[in-house]
Amino acid sequence: MRGNTINLSVYERGGVGLIFACESGACATFAAGLKVGIIKYPCEVNLEHGTMTMAKENGDIIMQGGATLVSTGDYFYE
Repeated sequence: MRGNTINLSVYERGGVGLIFACESGACATFAAGLKVGIIKYPCEVNLEHGTMTMAKENGDIIMQGGATLVSTGDYFYE
């Protein structure tokens, strides 16, 4: 973390490993950075598949960013 940029990698336990993105992790990292005073807002959070802009408005954290399709699949049920 530095100023108003966070470079974030998220590791998920249970055999999954590094994941492409984690919005809740980005939000938690941003909130923690604000609390200890090392982050300013608006802030960019850089993840493997894109960047989100985080801000604080009226006590709420606002996330903005795009979405990337990383996989597709079929679901069969009876």
